[in-house]
Amino acid sequence: MDSNKLNTYLKSIIEKRAKLLTIPYSDDTYDAEEDALHDLEDEFADEFGDEMEAVISKVLKTLNSDSDVLHPTAYLPQMADGVDFGDDPGVPIEIDAYEDNDEMDIRLVLIPDPAQLVLMLNGAIAREMWKAK
Repeated sequence: MDSNKLNTYLKSIIEKRAKLLTIPYSDDTYDAEEDALHDLEDEFADEFGDEMEAVISKVLKTLNSDSDVLHPTAYLPQMADGVDFGDDPGVPIEIDAYEDNDEMDIRLVLIPDPAQLVLMLNGAIAREMWKAK
């Protein structure tokens, strides 16, 4: 896996998503920007989709999670400006170790710089689960 290329895709998708959040639906450029985002996500899926799904599956097994493996772009945060991942980062997952704690927000998030999957607990990065090499 080309970690530099993966990182570039992740950053580009996050930047494009963040840009879309600033454009009203009524803006003439919104549809073109949204189409560009979908094209970028499709390119990412063609280039890294199968490999990233395998990585996510392995991480979920490591965590003893029965959560389904989703499309890799679902694990991206809305934005990644320093430590700000947006309001709804990554994908909520269930982990057996926390099954009795309903107040625990557990998420798996795919972030750039460097490209990695992190486990977030209640909005804070708890552990790096995988890093691109």
